[in-house]
Amino acid sequence: PLTLSQVFAQPGPTLPVKHLYLDFGATGDRRDKTGKLWLAPTRDKDAGKLLLSYQVEIKSMDGAGHCRRSSAYTPIEDTDVDFVFASAARGLEKATIPIAEEDQGGGTFNVRLGFSALPGDQPGQRVFDVKLNGKTVLKDFDIIKETGQADRALWKEFTMPLKKELILNMAPKSGSADVKEMPLINALQVLRTQ
Repeated sequence: PLTLSQVFAQPGPTLPVKHLYLDFGATGDRRDKTGKLWLAPTRDKDAGKLLLSYQVEIKSMDGAGHCRRSSAYTPIEDTDVDFVFASAARGLEKATIPIAEEDQGGGTFNVRLGFSALPGDQPGQRVFDVKLNGKTVLKDFDIIKETGQADRALWKEFTMPLKKELILNMAPKSGSADVKEMPLINALQVLRTQ
């Protein structure tokens, strides 16, 4: 059956962030079994005023794109949110994620990055660095080397202070624009701890 993309409707402010779940590569918003709302980072800026207007600024490498598979036919190990890891952003260079308005201060947050290697990926093929707000948090990161296989979820977690925004940068070690070497990310969670 054909599944249409869903977009969450919610009046009111979206900032400051208390908890945020982003599903990179998703075609729409979706709730998991526990009720958490996973947002597609790419949203219609001209949506009606009841629609959640949260905007993530995305910059991608030339030739980048989304990898989308059905979680019904693609079982993902080590996760209870298969649908999140069945889609990914390949070649994401920068994502600017709003956290709070300038006058709202900020807080301390757990930032969780979710990864799952694609079928056919080999160790040493897709190696990249990840920065959060200018600080390298993953250097020479190789998903398949860490998971040992494709379609196995992996979370990397960092605790950090955030004020106005979280900036995620990803860069391939090879410097190549080959899609088989581009950075890959499936999910991002931002959870306020203080």
